[in-house]
Amino acid sequence: MAGIAEVGLQAMFAMAREAVGQTVGFNDLMQQQILQALFEIVPLVAFDLFLWLLDDIDDVAERLDFLQALREDLIEAIWKNNRVPPGVLARLAKDADGKLKEMVAWHQNTPSEVLARFAEDEDFGIQEAVAHNHHTPPEILSHLALSESTSVREGVVWNPNTPPEILTHLAVDIDTNVREAVARNPRTSPEVLACLAGDENHSVRSGVALNDVTPQEILTRLAMDEQYTVRSAVARNQHTPPELLTCLAENPETSV
Repeated sequence: MAGIAEVGLQAMFAMAREAVGQTVGFNDLMQQQILQALFEIVPLVAFDLFLWLLDDIDDVAERLDFLQALREDLIEAIWKNNRVPPGVLARLAKDADGKLKEMVAWHQNTPSEVLARFAEDEDFGIQEAVAHNHHTPPEILSHLALSESTSVREGVVWNPNTPPEILTHLAVDIDTNVREAVARNPRTSPEVLACLAGDENHSVRSGVALNDVTPQEILTRLAMDEQYTVRSAVARNQHTPPELLTCLAENPETSV
């Protein structure tokens, strides 16, 4: 049924193109209104029709205007639908900008070659979306680990595809927030956690103390930390042994 309706709508849109300039016709505004309704009801059909219309526009400025008119509908449809075909996302990536491009970068079905191109984008918001995408390949994440943006590097830390050697590299990042993210990450190796337990910033040390995979010997060392927030983090760690919790509660020098 959807296929029949789609063919019918395509024919109507084609006639609308031929009716330009006539006093009565199926005009551009009506096309947009129908597409907006379709994005709410049958988004996959709407994507096909949208791209069919988009590719039918030769003038670059007119094509961008058409894209802009339906921008918010496209963003919402991409955000809500995890079955948007990779080909549709790749095609949108060619003309998309700003928030629409960011939505394409976030989507799980976006092809890796598009993500690779977006990773080079000068917009850090686009880079960050690629860094957070759980389908971004390790080699792209390795490249993004060198980004000038702190938020992008943090996104790389939390991506499950990030290689261990990249986490090790980011453990000595100049930015405290990035090092803290590595300290809190359950995929960080015990060796790296041991190094971060001696970080000059107490927030980073607290991150290690809160990490569920931090070895008990490191928790014991952090239980004697001069900063109350670090000792408190040790107390909140569900894997802190009972005897260490007792020590934290009773010792006036380490009490929390």
